[in-house]
Order: sequence, then C-alpha cells, then structure tokens
Amino acid sequence: PLYNIDSIRPEYYEYNKRQKEANSILEELAELPGVTLVRPEQRLFDESGKGLIMANGELLYRDDDHLSTSGALYVAPLFDAVFKQMAKNHRSIQSLSVLK
Repeated sequence: PLYNIDSIRPEYYEYNKRQKEANSILEELAELPGVTLVRPEQRLFDESGKGLIMANGELLYRDDDHLSTSGALYVAPLFDAVFKQMAKNHRSIQSLSVLK
C-alpha cells in the first residue's frame, strides 16, 4: 500500500488523555437529573484500542477531530435509547397537561 493507515489511527489511551478535562466535566454534568452521557468512543475504537478511521467503506472523520456525516451515522445507534426515553418522557408530560 502507498500509505500505512495504522500510522494515523489514534490510540484509546491517547484519546482519553486528550479528552480528560472535557470528560471530567461531562461526567459531572451526567450526575444532574435528566442528563444522559453518551460515549461515542464505544464505537470509534476497536477491541485492541485503535481508533477506527473507516467503517463500511466510508471515512468516519472529516478532519482530525470531527466526524463526517458517515461517522455521525455510524455512532447514531448509541443515541437511540436516549431519544426513546426522551420521547417517552415527552408523551408522559403531554398526558399530564391534557389531564389538567
């Protein structure tokens, strides 16, 4: 191959080191009522701790920090449970306001 793609794949430990401060803030916010923390890195690193660059033949990033549209779609399933819960809560609130 012309280029060794492994040379640009981030390591999970590097990611954690770089995100330490941001993750600390997010974890603190996740303790608040109604806040759910979604960790997209669950899908962005393989079992060996190497970052994924591509999935299903598509690039996951548009630059070194931002997901491409394909990357966003790749991690989107992680948000399903959160959105289902939000919809359920919204329906409950609507039901209560109808009863008033």
